[in-house]
Amino acid sequence: MVAETLAISLVTALAKKAFEKFGEKTAELTWNKVKGLSEGEELTTLNLLEKYPENIDLQNEVAEKLQPRLEENPAIAKELEELLKQIPSIQIKQNTISQSGDSNIAIQDTTGSKITIQK
Repeated sequence: MVAETLAISLVTALAKKAFEKFGEKTAELTWNKVKGLSEGEELTTLNLLEKYPENIDLQNEVAEKLQPRLEENPAIAKELEELLKQIPSIQIKQNTISQSGDSNIAIQDTTGSKITIQK
């Protein structure tokens, strides 16, 4: 799994408390592994996410900061990926639309999404 997708999946699972289905021990193990990859300001953001899991901005920020940490620690990334595989309900959608010209209209599901417009 690509680090970016893994980071987004982990944050989504943690925010939805999906790991708790497997017991408090699994949820705590996963949370501690993610927390162990973080430092300084990242820990503050992660703690805020724990307090406000529904906050999309915090989810996006944690995922952005988590991605390079996962790339730097492939063994931990693999462990976390295996934990994610146990959760069938987590789905990640990535929509891409390429358009050229002016006055184009496109519609897609953007609920809880981060939208990046490149020019």
